[in-house]
Amino acid sequence: MSQPNLIQSLPLHGRRLIEASAGTGKTYTLAGLYLRLVLGVDCPARMPPDILVLTFTRAATRELRDRIRSRLVEAAQAFRQGHSKDDNLQWLVDYFPPQRLPACARLLDVAAGWMDEAAIHTIHAWCQTMLRQHAFDSGSLFDQDVDAPDPLLAQHAVADYWRRWWYRDHPYRRHLAQWVGSFDEFSRQLHALRRSAATLVAAGEPIEPISPGDFMEERRGLEQGPGQVVAELLQAWSEQGDEVAECLLIALDQGHFYADSKSGVPATKAAIRRLLEEIPAWQPGQPFPADLDQLLPSHLQAMCKKNKAPAHPWLEQLEAAWAQMGGYLDRRAGLWQHAVDSVNALLENEKQRANALDFDDLLIQLDEALSGPGGDALRQTLLAQYPIALVDEFQDTDPVQFRIFRRVWGAAADDDPSRGLFLIGDPKQSIYSFRGADIHAYLEARDSTDSRHSLGRNFRSSTAMVDAVNALFEAGDQHPQGAFAFAQPGQPSALPFERVEAEGRKETLIINGRPAIPMTMWYHPEGESGNNLGLGDYRAVMAEQAAETIADLLRQAEQGQAVFEVEDGPARPLRPADIAVLVRKTSQANLVLRALRRRGVAAVYLSDRESIFDSDQARELCLVLKGIAEPGDELSLRTALATRLFGLSPAELDALNQDEQLIEAAFERFAGLLALWRQKGVLAMVQRLLDLYQLPARLLADAGQGERALTNLLHLAELLQGESQALDGEQALIQWLAEQVQLDQRGQDDEQQLRLESDAELVRVVTCHAAKGLEYPLVLVPFVCDYREAKADGPLGYHDGHRPVLDLDPDAEALARHQLESLQEELRLFYVAVTRARHACWLGVAPVRSGNARKQPPALERYPFGHLLLGLADELGKPPPMSELLDALQCRAPDLIKRIDLSSSVSTTRLPAAAARALAPARQYQGHPRQPWWIASYSALKQVGAVPGEDQAADAAENAAEDQAREEAIDRSEPSVGQSAVGRFRGQGIHAFPAGPRPGTFLHGLLEWAGRQGLAETLARPAAFLAEIDKRCRLRGWGHWSQVLQGWMLEQLSQTMVLGEERLSLAELAVGQYTPELEFWFQASQVQTETLDRLVRRATFDGAPRKPLARNQLNGMMRGFIDLVFAHQGRYYVLDYKSNRLGDSAEAYNREVMQASVLDKRYDLQFAVYTLALHRLLKSRVADYDYERHVGGSVYLYLRGCGSPGGGVFHYRPTRALIESLDRLFAGRGDRHAA
Repeated sequence: MSQPNLIQSLPLHGRRLIEASAGTGKTYTLAGLYLRLVLGVDCPARMPPDILVLTFTRAATRELRDRIRSRLVEAAQAFRQGHSKDDNLQWLVDYFPPQRLPACARLLDVAAGWMDEAAIHTIHAWCQTMLRQHAFDSGSLFDQDVDAPDPLLAQHAVADYWRRWWYRDHPYRRHLAQWVGSFDEFSRQLHALRRSAATLVAAGEPIEPISPGDFMEERRGLEQGPGQVVAELLQAWSEQGDEVAECLLIALDQGHFYADSKSGVPATKAAIRRLLEEIPAWQPGQPFPADLDQLLPSHLQAMCKKNKAPAHPWLEQLEAAWAQMGGYLDRRAGLWQHAVDSVNALLENEKQRANALDFDDLLIQLDEALSGPGGDALRQTLLAQYPIALVDEFQDTDPVQFRIFRRVWGAAADDDPSRGLFLIGDPKQSIYSFRGADIHAYLEARDSTDSRHSLGRNFRSSTAMVDAVNALFEAGDQHPQGAFAFAQPGQPSALPFERVEAEGRKETLIINGRPAIPMTMWYHPEGESGNNLGLGDYRAVMAEQAAETIADLLRQAEQGQAVFEVEDGPARPLRPADIAVLVRKTSQANLVLRALRRRGVAAVYLSDRESIFDSDQARELCLVLKGIAEPGDELSLRTALATRLFGLSPAELDALNQDEQLIEAAFERFAGLLALWRQKGVLAMVQRLLDLYQLPARLLADAGQGERALTNLLHLAELLQGESQALDGEQALIQWLAEQVQLDQRGQDDEQQLRLESDAELVRVVTCHAAKGLEYPLVLVPFVCDYREAKADGPLGYHDGHRPVLDLDPDAEALARHQLESLQEELRLFYVAVTRARHACWLGVAPVRSGNARKQPPALERYPFGHLLLGLADELGKPPPMSELLDALQCRAPDLIKRIDLSSSVSTTRLPAAAARALAPARQYQGHPRQPWWIASYSALKQVGAVPGEDQAADAAENAAEDQAREEAIDRSEPSVGQSAVGRFRGQGIHAFPAGPRPGTFLHGLLEWAGRQGLAETLARPAAFLAEIDKRCRLRGWGHWSQVLQGWMLEQLSQTMVLGEERLSLAELAVGQYTPELEFWFQASQVQTETLDRLVRRATFDGAPRKPLARNQLNGMMRGFIDLVFAHQGRYYVLDYKSNRLGDSAEAYNREVMQASVLDKRYDLQFAVYTLALHRLLKSRVADYDYERHVGGSVYLYLRGCGSPGGGVFHYRPTRALIESLDRLFAGRGDRHAA
């Protein structure tokens, strides 16, 4: 039967419901109705700001806006030309007289240009806009912060409630522990209850809340009132207790209890042993021992084997006394109700204090405003602003949203042409109950509309695919409950399956020379004939079968046997990206991914529920960030390097313990990363981290999970960068990340969902929820018989009429309702899965049995495919085997549905590497090569053997930050030996003080502090300096070194330095004669490091041998920090502090040993560069500057040489010829190829 064209025939007023089955052109229809509203076809003409279009996601709003804009442009072109190939556009053109067509085209152009201002919103965004625009009518604030639900805010409210009651000093507080044992358990259960928008009930009845305080007082009153009979019996324990204890212990020790697998047995056995200790110690007036009711004979008989329950007169008397007391009332439901109400109130108060709302609050506020005193005025205002509203994806609505729509547009009369509410959706695709979507709200709304219309032509799938789906669900519709389990006895189904027609597609999938069968069922018969096919075996077999089918299809595609033949066009081979595997949950996806990897098939996984913070990369990045933020903490650094992110082997990790140069280099790198973090942000730092350690190449070497890991790292870096705008400092950001990683419950923030790691030609493994709204040429659904058996041992949700409830004490009826509604949603999810396919789908079916009982029949009614098959059974109570039902289904559509019987073992087709992952051609760079330009320092120069290459030609500011950190940390001392230095070196005092980067930086910091306070002033009045030393020592756990360092530093300031013919001490330098930590920058123009090395070698220390520099080019800026620049007797000096350990006594610090250290560490390069910086500074500042007269040279002050004959002073004055040669070299003039 042909369906009416709704674009042309639907009345554009009143309340209308359009039900659009999968692939029937819902968005196309909505855009067509929008055109009619703009043009005023059978309705008043309106412009985009006056037509409200609502949907449920930001992505959907963007798609709708783009689709409607494109349709307006296309329509404008049709009106200008006077014709169109599109039947609906041609109908619109014909509707108007020819003379009106140009005006209509201009109107459509204006509307298309106005689409940026179109009223197309998510429902939440629209509510926020209305509350802000109409603050007076709605009673809301003009400006409120709106964000996704903050799980930390909710967690704080839960913690506040817990502290209020569990930390009370109350004798009956242990009864709260019987309700819920730990905060984590309480928090988890409470979040689950709060997440549901349903009304809490117990056994179907309303709950009377009771506070923990009232609950404890009720228990006290019970025990001290009617419970006195129990108290008297407890006092008699001293007379009969030994006999009772012996009786109970015999039952425990001789195995009279059921196995621990039986529910309640382990708890009872543990309670008995505890009671045997607590009852003898009980005193009158105290609370009864916990779990005393576990000793009641009626309970013991339920826990013990037949005729094996312990028996004793005292136990019988306890049963009678307990009954006389009336037992403990079960208050768990009331306690949970009080906790939910109280935490909601605490959270609401906190939100009001912070002037913050989450998305659900927006709906609630607008709903309350419309039902409040000013509701009618607000309704009239909204109706005047938006007389027409179109609500897309209406099957995902909830009760609050529907109330808003009903209150604003519910009075839109069928005969009022100026107003209309149009609800568009498909109840068969209502699958988001976990997000609050409620199909019962949809059904209630459907009953309130003026008319219901359907879109009955499928434009997505091939004709054969549509007919196969029709055959399957029409078979299911013969079930007494209907295909979607909504039929009631004697009543029509509230959700019937309606057959759709197919428009067909222009391409055909050809496999082995024949059109592909649209629906193939892999049948595993092991569950028949009394065999027990459990869920685990079923999942394993079907995952392997899905992977094998995909590998075989791709192999055939390589051979030209799996292609898409296109009308009037060349055939194209099947590609991996044409294939999607739909799964229900992550565990199923992992099974499929592993099976695909074994066959060399690359795949990606896309879920709509997994959070980036649940990934391994989030946990590891947290440790890495901590190591970078604390570059002086060796434990944090080693922990960071030990993560899988760096991929270091055990041998490489051990080398960090053995080779002190390696750990020093790691300290330098992390210090540089920290400086970059502080200067340019965490995103730039993470990108530099990836580059510095070549992580992309290492991660991508893992074909299975490499792309996933790299994508996660980049995603986390973006989130951290965004969050850093609101947080102060590195530690706050690390704490935020740690909290996100530890959270059990998170909001539905799109930014935190895992991203697709690649858009390459890969097989997609997608959750059914994430696949909604998408389509794929080939779809595999391997787990259609997977299910989870619901039990009445916890809260269960169901509907009481149209009202959602959550039953905290479910009975058999509640369990049955819950199971039915779970099946209904699984059926809708199954419908979504099979309707994603354009050409073919494969289903994994088997008579799965639950439990271990071989006699238990397969639970066909528990999963959606089984429910549909039972529509073909003559008698539901005694259905035939699944194989017979499958044969019956195949007979209904022999050319459309095919059954393939599987064996327990599945073959493994291994694809060749080229077929498994065909790479796209590499893109060609078309720009001009960038001249290497970077910021260098002495610390970069001294890395003998390093090849900076492109890394050092990266962003200048990044390198500047890293070089600054290196300059501050490098070569303060020899590699770290920590506290073990005392044992390794025989020296005492300053010679036993630890060596390494951290001690070196520490000593440098002390002298820098003294320099900034005034060197002479510090020595003359040392109290503040000594206090500063003591404070810094204690902060680093070096308190036992405080006195040694105090004496050492004072001696360092006072000892005489011999500088050629001059003698002076640091303390003799007055303020104004020196500058600590002098920073310098100067140009480096295409300086070859080989040339620089030869110049310095030739002009210093008579050409003594030393390590060569690596070949490189310095082009950019040279920069650094000089520890101290000072003037004395008209001459200027550069001084650098060195904390190197050269021996275990002061005598070791003679000139020969210090010179060997200078050559070994290439400090000759350092003093040459520093002297050049001083030379250029003096040339620009001193009018009669002369190198020979004004430059005194470089001084290295070896701090551990303090007290030696030379005082640890190494003075060297480079020749004028060297400095002037270097000046020309760095300026780009001459000496480029010095011999």
